[in-house]
Amino acid sequence: MFRRTLLVMCPVLGAFGVFGVAGIGCSAPKVDRSPPPPQKVGPAAVKGVWPRKFPFKVLYIARHASTVFNRYLQIGGQIKYDPLDSLGFKQRVGVFLLLRDEPIGAIYTSMQRRSQMTAAPLAAQFKLKIRPTAALNEFAAGVSEGICYSLMGKKATKAEAVACDEPSDDPLVKRAEAFLQKENKRRFKVGIGYRWPGGGESILDVNKRLDKWLRTLPSGLVDGTVLFVGHSGTNRFLLAKLMGWKPLSAARVRQGHTQVWRIERKGPRKLELRMYVNGKWVVCVQPPTMKGGLPCLANHTPPKPKPASTETKVNDLDKTGKPVPKVAPKVAPKVAPKVAPELRKKTY
Repeated sequence: MFRRTLLVMCPVLGAFGVFGVAGIGCSAPKVDRSPPPPQKVGPAAVKGVWPRKFPFKVLYIARHASTVFNRYLQIGGQIKYDPLDSLGFKQRVGVFLLLRDEPIGAIYTSMQRRSQMTAAPLAAQFKLKIRPTAALNEFAAGVSEGICYSLMGKKATKAEAVACDEPSDDPLVKRAEAFLQKENKRRFKVGIGYRWPGGGESILDVNKRLDKWLRTLPSGLVDGTVLFVGHSGTNRFLLAKLMGWKPLSAARVRQGHTQVWRIERKGPRKLELRMYVNGKWVVCVQPPTMKGGLPCLANHTPPKPKPASTETKVNDLDKTGKPVPKVAPKVAPKVAPKVAPELRKKTY
């Protein structure tokens, strides 16, 4: 009680010049105003590897091979059980042949099965353990995962994709279809902050998790060759982050199942980007655009087959000007050659 009374009287005693009461300190408590120690985000960030320096000497970024969902043109998202289809197994052999002679020292994949299945042969070749990370996961698509792209208005060319969306007269299914189509239109208006309901991610969310993960990369790989096997949606924004592009500019960048990106550090602030497309490596100098994607791919796309001509030739018109129906030419039936009776006898 006596101590508490003196503490209350400290300001009054200080006004009269009375300080230093025996056994009791009337001065204000000391506050540590020194700057806080720097936060350690990860080995790579502490040693200045990222973002001030490109994390590796050479980085390959591959997309997983074709899956059953790709064949039917369904939204894969973060579905983990989506396996490779018959074409996908051939594609992963192609990626294996492309990279088997490279000095790859580490392989990172997403948590999805399709990504790890694509990287498995290369991991076995180099005797490396796959390093799965959720940072390379595909966009979480929420309620749209597993939905056919044809329902969203995307034109399908394959027969499986055309027959993907199964119609139904169920009122609740009709309501779901209308909701999905409405949300698909709304996401373009919202922009990079849009998330599909039911646990979806936005472009900003994916950029945030990629940036956080890049800061934790081990500094021991800074002079090595590394392979990332990810997904089409995530890989494009990972490429934009590594190359210093604006995230939205990479929205039109497309990566096929056998298209591999190669980033090599040529200097402190100089990176060279190459893409393997249609059997050759193409140097990409200019950044992507919102309209056309990567300009380096403009002259390296496979030529589209020309549609059959629908014009009617003059020789195919009759005297009245009407087209003459084409009739297949008659082919003479094959006649077996005559064989002498004595040659028909079987000889043993």
